[in-house]
Amino acid sequence: MSAYVCGKETIKRVADAVRAGGGSFFERFDLLTPKGRDELANALLEMNVDAVNQRYGEKGKAEMLDFEKVEAGRQTRVETLKTLSCYLYQCREGDVPERPLFRELERLRGNLAAEIVMNTHEYFVAAWE
Repeated sequence: MSAYVCGKETIKRVADAVRAGGGSFFERFDLLTPKGRDELANALLEMNVDAVNQRYGEKGKAEMLDFEKVEAGRQTRVETLKTLSCYLYQCREGDVPERPLFRELERLRGNLAAEIVMNTHEYFVAAWE
């Protein structure tokens, strides 16, 4: 398995996904303020860098992000799900998957996947057994 540090746009998209449906775990970041959004984005970046460092035995540092200055573009829910999946894959090294932030992002991804499926016609017409 290989891992890499995600780009700033990916980190912003993950942070945007958290803002849209992150839950109480993320209240510590005060996502209504630019400072809180920066703290979340930088926590995401640091976790990603730490996972890559653990994978390759490196000691790289995260370059801090100014969340508000990163252009990431809008995504559909399916694109957001894929972005979360990519980010989490890149962080699946060493002890990172055991961290509360990683686990909460996995929970968010699972909730988003369920929401997507439950809003399909196929799900709507399936038998309730």
